Amino acid sequence: MIRLLICSLLITGLTACSNAPRSSWDDQVEHVGSLRAIMHQNDVTPKTFLDQLTNRDSLFALGAVAYLKGEILMLGGETIVAGTDTSGAVTISDDLKTGACLMVAARVGSWSEIAIPAEVTSQQGLEEYIVAVADQWGINTAQPFPFRLEGRFKTMDWHVVDWESGDTEHSHEKHIESGPHGTLTEVDATLLGFRSTKHTGVFTHYDSDFHMHMALRDRSLAGHVDGFIPGDLTLFLPAS
Repeated sequence: MIRLLICSLLITGLTACSNAPRSSWDDQVEHVGSLRAIMHQNDVTPKTFLDQLTNRDSLFALGAVAYLKGEILMLGGETIVAGTDTSGAVTISDDLKTGACLMVAARVGSWSEIAIPAEVTSQQGLEEYIVAVADQWGINTAQPFPFRLEGRFKTMDWHVVDWESGDTEHSHEKHIESGPHGTLTEVDATLLGFRSTKHTGVFTHYDSDFHMHMALRDRSLAGHVDGFIPGDLTLFLPAS
């Protein structure tokens, strides 16, 4: 299925930050930093740096830029860092010098492609479908696992965090409103997500088992996914 992430994947980045904890992992998915530390301890310092992640061609990851100054998406050799400029507009770069205060990652050598039935018309329905299909394909859904969605979304709610330095009062709503955010309609995009029932407050928010980031097909915009209505989409799960 997914090749296990070994400790050396993130160890260089972790040891580069003297106050960073050791990396932790759960079978095929590894993470550094936590939402709990960000929200309750205001710990937004870098826990790893993108240029210190090895073998990026098979690495699929998402996270938050250090000091909550953007969103990270890594798609098997493609690095997408969404930030903001002085006018508040979204910027897109592939800057591997970027630090991350939160990251969840997996190595995927190949993906299996699954057509999503037309009757799946809501985000909740699609999330339930992803878990059901993963179970059928032999993925241990009691453990965290990655997935991808490719194609047309009828709507996409998104944001790029741009946290004000010195603000120590965190909430998910404030993170959304701190930087560019909005709703897109009828857009073609790539979505990378991680699903886990065991990481509430770690890499999933308290009201969801999913953490998802997206990039538009033309890469003119990327960011954290706050919600969507599915359109004509294809699901990709790690191949066995």
